[in-house]
Amino acid sequence: RNFRRYADKIIKMNKHKISVALSGAGGYGYHYLKAFFNLPDGFNAILSSVFDPKLVDLEIYPELIKNGVNCFTEYEDFKNSLKNIDLVVIVSPIHRHGSQTIDALKHGCNVLLDKPLASSLQEAHRIIEARDASKGWVMTGYQWSFSKAIRDLKQDLLDGKLGKVKRAKTMILWPRDYNYYNRNNWAGKKYSHSGEIINDNPVNNAMAHFLHNLLYLTGSSMEESAVPVSGQAELYRAYNIQTFDTAVLELFTRDETRISFYGSHATHTEKGPLFILECDNGVVYYGELSKDIVAVFNDGSIKNYGNPDDTLQFHKLKVAIEACQNKPTLICPPEASLAHTQVIEALSEIKLIKGFEPSLVVDDGVRRYVQGLSYMIYSSYQQGVMPGQSGFAYASPGQKFNIKY
Repeated sequence: RNFRRYADKIIKMNKHKISVALSGAGGYGYHYLKAFFNLPDGFNAILSSVFDPKLVDLEIYPELIKNGVNCFTEYEDFKNSLKNIDLVVIVSPIHRHGSQTIDALKHGCNVLLDKPLASSLQEAHRIIEARDASKGWVMTGYQWSFSKAIRDLKQDLLDGKLGKVKRAKTMILWPRDYNYYNRNNWAGKKYSHSGEIINDNPVNNAMAHFLHNLLYLTGSSMEESAVPVSGQAELYRAYNIQTFDTAVLELFTRDETRISFYGSHATHTEKGPLFILECDNGVVYYGELSKDIVAVFNDGSIKNYGNPDDTLQFHKLKVAIEACQNKPTLICPPEASLAHTQVIEALSEIKLIKGFEPSLVVDDGVRRYVQGLSYMIYSSYQQGVMPGQSGFAYASPGQKFNIKY
């Protein structure tokens, strides 16, 4: 018995530690770093290197040096250091997702890529091609897709317990201020100064999780999302940006599910995220009356799936590290996150982004918000219609589009 304990200890001591590199340490990347340092004692991973152009100016820089982490402020130096890295976590600006993921795959690394998958459909397909040509894998960090509540709900949907999803809708009202749009040189931009596609907007950034969530829940397997084929959109802006700060979308999938998205950064009040799934055998609710996901079946029975936020936000980091150690069960591979990018590509081709009536836009020096916008969006969400169909005076008709593959 003592010999076995000793042997187990030796095996544990010699087990290969998963080496992790992080691209992007400011903003959300900072929280990845804190999550890494808070991993349970004995978790078999080591943070090998970190890249950020402003790394030496970040609060966490001394802690990285203290822990012997290789610190890079030049991307080329970081890229050249990836040869023996098991996992690259990419939290870079949207327009760097494609190139940096492909670089990591070419070096034989696995990738945990923060959302969205890419800034364009072309870049998304390039990622998939690079993944297929490599020995590595890619997971996209839509954290709800990693949560127990969402995965349990999806399994019941796949098992037919709720019947077919006929209609799914989500709403998010998250006011943002000038600091949000001034925090970097790409926020609210469609293109970078050098002409790279960015497509930064609420649907592709802060609220991307919630459109992806509906596409994912209505997909035909645990590794896939639904396939959107057509839709219409109303796009608005109160801020002086290249893209839009308010969007209402109506999508139709290949399986004839109707998916609606309602979101804005220019409302006076905050609300959401909320979502509802209307199914043949019942209705699933989240966020309105409870922070738990609750299914109410047609026979009167109720099932509580819990709160998707009960699964820690950076559980995805633990999942990715464990996937490097074992035969991976991949969560949110490119096949699951591609649908979201397909929708963003369609939105990027819409020419009309309507400005709100100036008399309705309040600018208090800290932020802008549109009077009555919260009511307009929430009322439309409750009715399940586009604002342009609801008789609101400053709403514009939806612009129809087909979705490319």
